[in-house]
Amino acid sequence: MKSIIFFILFFTAEIFSQSQNILWVINPKIGTTENELKIESVLNSITLEENIKAVVVTGSITANGSVANLKKAKQIFSRFSQTYFIPGKKEKKASSLYGTRFTDEFENPYFSFLLDSSLIIGVNNSVDYLDGKGYFPIESNGWINDELENVSTNQNIILFTNNALSNTLNSDKFYSNFNHKKLVAVFSSDFTKKSYNKLHIATPSGYLSKKDKNELKIKIIKISNYEVSTIEIGATNRKTTPRTYKLLQTPLDFPNTDNFNKSKDVNIIWSKDIQYSMIADPVIYENKIITSDKSGLVTCFNLNGEKLWDYDVFGDILCTPTAADGFLAVATAQGDLTTIDIKSGESLQTIGFDEAIITPLLSFDFKGSRKLMVPKKTNSNAAVIIGTETGKLFCLDMETLEEIWHTNILTQPVLIKPILIGNNLYFTSTDGYLYCLDSRDGTFVWKTKFAKSKNHISAKCNLVTDNKNIYMSTIEGRVYSINALLGKINWVKKYKAWQSIGISTDYKKLLVMGINGRINIVKPGNGRAYKIVTTNLGKNKFSTIPLFNHKMFFAASPRGKVIRINKKYSYKTILNFVDSPLHSVQKIDNQKYLASDYDGKIIVFQLLSN
Repeated sequence: MKSIIFFILFFTAEIFSQSQNILWVINPKIGTTENELKIESVLNSITLEENIKAVVVTGSITANGSVANLKKAKQIFSRFSQTYFIPGKKEKKASSLYGTRFTDEFENPYFSFLLDSSLIIGVNNSVDYLDGKGYFPIESNGWINDELENVSTNQNIILFTNNALSNTLNSDKFYSNFNHKKLVAVFSSDFTKKSYNKLHIATPSGYLSKKDKNELKIKIIKISNYEVSTIEIGATNRKTTPRTYKLLQTPLDFPNTDNFNKSKDVNIIWSKDIQYSMIADPVIYENKIITSDKSGLVTCFNLNGEKLWDYDVFGDILCTPTAADGFLAVATAQGDLTTIDIKSGESLQTIGFDEAIITPLLSFDFKGSRKLMVPKKTNSNAAVIIGTETGKLFCLDMETLEEIWHTNILTQPVLIKPILIGNNLYFTSTDGYLYCLDSRDGTFVWKTKFAKSKNHISAKCNLVTDNKNIYMSTIEGRVYSINALLGKINWVKKYKAWQSIGISTDYKKLLVMGINGRINIVKPGNGRAYKIVTTNLGKNKFSTIPLFNHKMFFAASPRGKVIRINKKYSYKTILNFVDSPLHSVQKIDNQKYLASDYDGKIIVFQLLSN
C-alpha cells in the first residue's frame, strides 16, 4: 500500500514539474546573412514536440544597431506570438543612441511573462560608457519592484541579462531588489570564467568558451520547478547533450547595499537624487546647476539646492547641454534642439533636424562675419556647435537658432565636446582622426590620424589644451601632444592609459589615468612621467577629465570613487557613490565642487582640509 501511495505521489510530482521550454537566441546580429539563414533554418525545424512556449533574444540583436535591422529582427521572429528582446552591445552603443533606437522600435528594454508558475524577467545591463562591464540603469530598479510587487516568496523567478552578474558593476545593488524573493536562475549572454554562486543561484552562460563569445548561439531551455537544462542547437540543427542546473528552493536573503559614504574632511552642502539615468554632465552657469536626465527632464537648482524650475523637452537627452548669455541649449536623440531662458525656465524655441543630435554641445563667442537674416533682440554673439549621428556639424546662432555654417566632411559621429583655441575648433571622431576647423565659417584646416587600427578607434578621446598644444589619451594606451596650429604630433608616449586626461591650471602637469588604478603625472613638454600615484580605483576603462584646483587634482572613477591628489602626490578617497559610474568632478567656486553619477545623484561638497 505504501509503495502504491509513493508511486502516486511521485507520478503526480512529475506531472506538475513538466518542463516548459524557451528558445534562447544569443547574438543573432541580424543584418548578417549567414546568421539570418541559420536562424530561419532552426525556426523552420522547430516541431510541436519541442514544446516551445516563448522565444528570448539577447546579446547583439543586430549587426550595427540600425533601425532597418531592428525591424528585420522583429519580422524574422514574428512567427512566435511570444518573442521577447533585450538590447545588446550593438544596440546600446553611443553611435546607436544608447538604446534609444531599440526603445523607439520595441518600446521597452525589459520584459516579463509567466511560464507555468515561473516568472521570466529580462533586464538590459549592456551600456556603452563602461568598456566590457555591465550596468543596470537606475530606472530598472523601479520597473523590477513593480513586477515583483505581487510575486510570492515561493514563486520561481528566472532572469535574462546580457552581461553576467559577475561582470556587472552594480550587481549587488540589483540583487537587493530580490530580497526575500526566489530568484533561482540568471541566464547571461556573455562568457565568463566566474559564476555568481555566492547565493547558490544557477548562472547559465550563453557561451562555454571565450573564443566563440560573439558567435550566434541558439539553445533550448527546459524549465521545471527543480531544475533547468540547456540544449544547444548546432550545425545541421543537431542538438547537444543537455547541461543541467539545480534550482534554489529558498528565497534570497540579500538586503540593500547602496551605502554612499564620504571621508571626514568632506562637508556635503546638499545632494539630490533624480532617480533616472543621467548621461549628460550637469551644467554650471551663473550660480545655477542644471541637470538633464535621459528621459528629457531639465531641472535648474540654485547653489542652495532649491529647485528653481524644470522643463520637459519630450525627447531623450544623450549629450550635455550648454549655456551662454542667459540661454540654455538642449538637444535630443529625436533631433530637436531647444533653447530655454535660464532665468525663467521658459522654452524660447525649438528646431528639428532629420537625425539624432549626439555631440556634447559647445557654446562660444562667435567672431565671424556672417550676417544673420533673423533680427536679434539682444546683443548676444553666442553660437552653439551641434553634431549629429552621421557626423554632420552645425554652427547656429544661440538666440535665433539661425544656421551660421555646417559641414559634411565627417563620415562618423563626434562623441566628445569640441574645444576652442582662438578661432579654431578641435574634436576627435570615431573615424580615428583629430580634426581642426575654423569656427568662423566651418572651413577645414587639418586632420591628424591617431588610431593605429580600426579595433582601437576611440569614441571618446577627451581633449585638454595649454592653448598651444592639444593633449589626448586613447584606448590604445597612447598619450599624444599635437601642435594646435599645424596638427603635427610633438610626441606620443605609451602608457597603460584609457581616455581620461587632465591638465593643471599652470599647464605644467598632465594627469593621465591608467586602466590599472595607477595615475601618471606627466610633463607636457616631453611626455615623460615623473611621478606615479598608485590608487585603489581598480580597473578603470572610463572617460572623464580630472579637475585641477588649489594645487590638487580631483579624479572620478567608474566604480563611484572620487579621489583627491594633493601637492605631495598622496591620494585619498573623499566620496564613494558605491559602484556607480561618475561624471567628471566640476568646480563651482574656490570652495565648492560638484560630483554626479550616471544614476542621477548630484552632490555639492567642500573640503574641510587639504
